[in-house]
Amino acid sequence: MDYCQSAPLSIATDKEALISFKSLMSLQSTNPLSSWDQNLSPCNWTGVLCDSPGNRVIALNLSGFGLAGSISPQIGNLSFLRSLELQNNQLRGALPTQMSDLFRLRVLNLSFNSLEAFPSSLLQILDPQLLPLMGNSPDNEQSTIKLNCLTTIFGVGLSCTSASPDGRITMRDTLRKLKTVKDTLVNNCSPVKKMKH
Repeated sequence: MDYCQSAPLSIATDKEALISFKSLMSLQSTNPLSSWDQNLSPCNWTGVLCDSPGNRVIALNLSGFGLAGSISPQIGNLSFLRSLELQNNQLRGALPTQMSDLFRLRVLNLSFNSLEAFPSSLLQILDPQLLPLMGNSPDNEQSTIKLNCLTTIFGVGLSCTSASPDGRITMRDTLRKLKTVKDTLVNNCSPVKKMKH
């Protein structure tokens, strides 16, 4: 049963999503999430910031908390989240595709973890200013090319920041992928084509 569809979205939804996130973490004896008590409002939990009028979670900053584990798919239920900072931890596995539901998200930092995959659907939540579309249709060819290039760049970035040396991409493969992105953009984006002539 999908919680998002079975109950109205509220601070209770946010609390359940955060408890699910915590449940997938391997926590050390010095538990950095010890304040995450189900009997308290998540607005009082370490690393959680809420807005004042509606008491919805708008930011999650767990940078450098020493968290190890995978990211819960329920994180997509934090529908008011604007900032997600999980850098400098030991997170692993693929990013849940439900993160693409975080349409208000403006800050995303996942660097220095061991994450393995960047779902292309996550690009849907990026601020449109980061990737201006040609014309008004998101389905046109140049927009698709840019999205594919951006997905590749993010994938290279995640591979370069893996905590495990075995999980990192080689410099040769990094250069090859970035050259492919450059060649794709130069050959397929009309403003660049015009500059070449």
